Amino acid sequence: EEEANKNMLATEYLMANCFKDFCRRLSMVPLSDNELDGFGLDISSEMHRCGINVRHMGFIRSQFSEDTSSNGGDIELPMGDNEDSPFNFEHNDKWRKVKLLLMAEMVVRTMKNLFRIYLRHAAKSSKIALKSIQTNIAMNFLNIIIGDHERSRHFWSEQLFVGIRHRFGKCALNTSERDKLFDYTRSLAVYMVCRFNDMTGVKISNECASQMIDRRCMSFTSVDLIGIGQRVKHNIYVKDIADAMVLACRLREILMMSYCYQVMSDNPLVYLMLSEREGSMIASNNGTICNRFDGRYSGNEELCCLGPLRLQEGNRSAYFATVK
Repeated sequence: EEEANKNMLATEYLMANCFKDFCRRLSMVPLSDNELDGFGLDISSEMHRCGINVRHMGFIRSQFSEDTSSNGGDIELPMGDNEDSPFNFEHNDKWRKVKLLLMAEMVVRTMKNLFRIYLRHAAKSSKIALKSIQTNIAMNFLNIIIGDHERSRHFWSEQLFVGIRHRFGKCALNTSERDKLFDYTRSLAVYMVCRFNDMTGVKISNECASQMIDRRCMSFTSVDLIGIGQRVKHNIYVKDIADAMVLACRLREILMMSYCYQVMSDNPLVYLMLSEREGSMIASNNGTICNRFDGRYSGNEELCCLGPLRLQEGNRSAYFATVK
C-alpha cells in the first residue's frame, strides 16, 4: 500500500509538473518544415530533459485529438480546457508536427524491438549468428519502414500496431488508426530509416543514403548495407558488450590464480597485506575478523615499496628498516 501511494504521488507530480514543463518547452522551440530531420526536434531528448520517460510517448500523443468536423482539421487539446492544463497551448500547426513526430518515434522504437526479436529467433534457429542472415533481416525491415516490401501494410497493421500498444499503452493508438498507420507516418519515412539505423547500428552506403535523401531510390538491397552492429541498452554495440564480458571472465580467472585470492580462500583470521599507500597509519586486516586485529604503523616504515609478486596488480609492500 505504501508503494502504491508513492506511485500515485509520483504520477500526480508527473502530470502536474513534468508534462507541463515539457509542453512549455515545446511551445518555445521553433520547428522547421524539414521532415528529414524530424522538424529539427529531438523529441526523446526533450522528454528526458523534463524528467519524462519515453514510454509515456503514447499518453502524450493521446492528448492531441484531431477534430476535422469543427475546426478544419486543427488539433484539439482535450486537456486544455483550463489554464492549469499542461496541454493548454494554441499552436495547432506545431502540435500537429509534434503528434506526427511522437508517432514516428514510437514506430521506430517498436521496429527496433521487433528487429532484435527477429535476430534472436534467427540465431536460435541457425545455432549461429550469420552476417548474411542479419543483413537480410535488416534489409527487409528497412523496406518495411518505407513500404517497399510485399507485406509492409500487413506488418504495420498487425505486428507494429500490436507492438506499439504493448510498449506505449493502448492510449498510444486507437483501433481506427490501425489501417492508417503506414499512410499517417509516410512523410517521415526517411527520418524513420535514419533513426532506425542509429538505434540498431545498421549502416548503409553513402551512395544509398544520398539517393534515399534525394528520394531517387526508396528500395534497399543487401548491397546497400555495409554493416550490422547490433546494439543493446543505451545504444551500446552488442559486440562491445560481448568483448567486455570476455575480458571480465579472463579477469576473474586471473584473480582466482592470484596469491591474494589463494590466501583468502583459506578464510584466515588475520591477513595483513601491508599494501597501504604512503601516509597510512593503519595496516588493514583482510581476514575474517576484520578490523578487530588491524595493525598500526609506527611511522618509521617505508610504504608503497615494490612487492615480491612482480606480475600481479597492486604489488605493493612495506619496508621495515632495522632499528639499532
